[in-house]
Amino acid sequence: PWVRVNAYLIYDTADWKDLNLKFVLQVFRDYHLTQDEQYLKDMWPICQTVMETELKFDKDGDGLIENSGYADQTYDGWKVTGPSAYCGG
Repeated sequence: PWVRVNAYLIYDTADWKDLNLKFVLQVFRDYHLTQDEQYLKDMWPICQTVMETELKFDKDGDGLIENSGYADQTYDGWKVTGPSAYCGG
């Protein structure tokens, strides 16, 4: 799909550890602004699934996501190892 190669480094966004958590924050933001309780009820099961799925990135059970030493978060130019404030620390 690319005609020219540009300067952007392409990473597997499916492995970004903080991307789905940003969805949860967006749901909270949207509910806070609209006070639409039906929206919140509709989104709640999805948010629960996202949060439960993200637990796999907490390798030592301390409640913090551990980064894996490569660009595995939406700050995709940064290689981070261990817990990071950018991924919910």
